[in-house]
This record gives sequence, C-alpha cells and structure tokens, in this order.
Amino acid sequence: MSGQASSAERGYNRKWPHAYFRACLALDYMLPDRAKPIFERIFADYRRVRNKTKLKIIDVGCSYGVN
Repeated sequence: MSGQASSAERGYNRKWPHAYFRACLALDYMLPDRAKPIFERIFADYRRVRNKTKLKIIDVGCSYGVN
C-alpha cells in the first residue's frame, strides 16, 4: 500500500477518530458522498421489487460509524 493508506491506518485503531479524520481530509476522502446516490437507487429498487416500505440495513464496514 502507499504511504497515504498507512497514514489512515495508523489513526484507524485509536480510541478517538481524530487522526483518522485528519488523514481522510488530507486525502480529500469523499467515498460516502459518492456512494450515497448508488445506495439510494439500490434501496429504492429493492423496496419496489420486494414491496417494502422499510429496510433493515447492517453496515459491517462503517469504521467509526460515521459513514
């Protein structure tokens, strides 16, 4: 991995997320913003196909739980 990835990894396992967020800001991290419209379409299609109004979603890869 590049030095940038290891920079984020160093802050990832700490009690507080400050170092992790600093690394993300330095890398102009914006995955949640880019992923949101994709997931919204997937969820809308799933609700339509399954005739559901509510979904139960478990995010197992949410790091500090802020995505």
